[in-house]
Amino acid sequence: MFYVEECEDRPIDTWEALRKIFYKPTEVFAAQKKKPTWIRVLFILVVVSLAAMEISNLALESQKSVISQTSLDSLSVTDNVELNEAISAIKHDESVNGESYVVLRSVEGYAGQDAEGVSTTSYVTTTTSDAVAYTLIGLFLLFLIEALYLRVVSAILGLGLNLKQWLAFAAWSHVPGEVAVFLTTFVLGVMILVSTQFMGLEMSTLTRMIEGPSYPYHPLGYFLDLWYLAEVWCIVVQTIGFREWSGKGTLVSFAIVVVPFALFHGLTWWAFT
Repeated sequence: MFYVEECEDRPIDTWEALRKIFYKPTEVFAAQKKKPTWIRVLFILVVVSLAAMEISNLALESQKSVISQTSLDSLSVTDNVELNEAISAIKHDESVNGESYVVLRSVEGYAGQDAEGVSTTSYVTTTTSDAVAYTLIGLFLLFLIEALYLRVVSAILGLGLNLKQWLAFAAWSHVPGEVAVFLTTFVLGVMILVSTQFMGLEMSTLTRMIEGPSYPYHPLGYFLDLWYLAEVWCIVVQTIGFREWSGKGTLVSFAIVVVPFALFHGLTWWAFT
């Protein structure tokens, strides 16, 4: 009997909990209530999120390069010859700086600029360290806001749970959704690469899904944006976890955990409409 009780009270290590959060969330939350851990989970989710973003960027850049190459190939041979002759003439005549400027701006028009030679595309470069920092800070603030909200609710209900426990609750509840987004992004990325590189096709629906949320809101966007899948899964897991920790019913637990998500989307919809 003593051995059975010892096994039941055995804490779940991080890697075991990462597996069980998908199919035994109540067991993971029960263990986290006794011994909360969230910092390691935060760094794991940062890696998962960055990997998903990198796969998405690679797929989209591959698609853009194929589309750009196709557009360039569609130019007539005559136009290309005249363009090359003009550039060659300008390079050998340094005395016509003004004309040089005009021709070079017209050349840039072939690379995605408007008729006046003004660039229509802006590029923002972000270093790896910046991406890691932004993702880390963003996820931490997300967990902290959710934990503070749940801490206030638990104080009102007299649950006697501290902020560290709710931080662990928030962190672990996001694991299934984030992993699902990563796996889905990986599959979509492979499909986009295959369709563009080998078949020369632009899959607009796949692109829409892998690009993530876009504003202003559109009803169909909820079925195409991967991050909504993560949010729905997170709400389900949090409902199960809150019911486990509070002893409240499923509907009450759902109504409590869904409030931050509803407020966020309500404010976002108001800001972009």
